[in-house]
Amino acid sequence: MKVIVLGAGLVGGPMAIDLARDEGFEVAVADTDEEALQKLIGANPRIAATRVDLSETDVVKALAADHDPPRTPSTWMPSRRRRGSPL
Repeated sequence: MKVIVLGAGLVGGPMAIDLARDEGFEVAVADTDEEALQKLIGANPRIAATRVDLSETDVVKALAADHDPPRTPSTWMPSRRRRGSPL
């Protein structure tokens, strides 16, 4: 599966590294921060990095068009909160 991760920060970076460990994923990461992208490549050379401005809608559309569509679980039900529970 061809995956694009938008952002190489605190969420996207670890997500890309985890996905790239699986041979079933071809992972690319897009971000404006060249240093963050290089760190990801250093962590896993299978990650392809692209330096782009993600505030540009056309850029994001082009990146998404070149990768597989997102997949989500077919069923998801939030748990019921109990009174007094923080979750």
